[in-house]
This record gives sequence, structure tokens and C-alpha cells, in this order.
Amino acid sequence: TREALSQVRDTLANAMDSIRSSVHDLHDDSINLEMQIKALAQGFLFCPLRLDYRIEQEPETNIKFCFIAIVKEGLQNIMRHSQATQVTLTLLEHPALYQLILQDNGLLDGKRTGEGLGLKNMSERVNALGGRLTIERERGFRIFVSIPKERSK
Repeated sequence: TREALSQVRDTLANAMDSIRSSVHDLHDDSINLEMQIKALAQGFLFCPLRLDYRIEQEPETNIKFCFIAIVKEGLQNIMRHSQATQVTLTLLEHPALYQLILQDNGLLDGKRTGEGLGLKNMSERVNALGGRLTIERERGFRIFVSIPKERSK
């Protein structure tokens, strides 16, 4: 319906405004990852989002930037392509690595095949930090990222 499309358009416009203003924040070394992730989760109005944030030791700045960029791009992709009714965002800290898992219960957009530019950029960011990014497309869409706390030299 027109009303539903109008709501989606407004949500996308608000999300884009939020992303534009947040890009400025990405250059701040004192950025607080938990606050940024919570703000993104609270600003995501497309469908319910459950956040599980369990990182105690603040990651290096480049890891924080990577996670924020992946969450932003992932949430944009969910709004554009998934028709999801539930999203789960999990950030975990393990002794040797950090993990980010973003998943939805949406439908795969049949018109989209292969890896889009956003997913390619995510993969390049993670690889640059010695990490690993995995995409799963069963029962929704799932982005799984693991980045070591210390890169081997």
C-alpha cells in the first residue's frame, strides 16, 4: 500500500541521514563502540532488532570502525532487500578475538545474485584486519565476522 511504502521511504531517509552524520564520527579515535552500536540498533525502525552486546575490553579503533561500518551496511541491506520481521545483532568478545553476527529472518531477494559492492567492502575491511567474514543465506541472511584481537606480525 501507499502508506506502507511511505513508511519504508521515511525509514530509509532517516537511516541515510543517520549514516551521513555518523560518517563524521568514524574519524574520532575516542569513539565508544557500545554506544555507537546501541544508537544504530535504536535507530533501526524497519523491524524489531534484538541486540546482544558482550564486549568488555574496548577494541582497537580500526576494529571499532570496521564493526560500525558493517552494522550500518548490513542494516541498510536488510531494509532494502530482506523483508525481514526480526533482526538479531550480536557482538562478542572471546580471549583471542571479537565476533559480530548480524542475522535476519527475511527472504532472499531473487533478483540479486552474487555479492554486491557493500558485501565486498565488508569483506575487504575484515580481511585488512586479519579477520574472516562468512555470509549464509539459509533461513534468512547471516553475516558472521571474526577479527583477532592481535594480528600476527
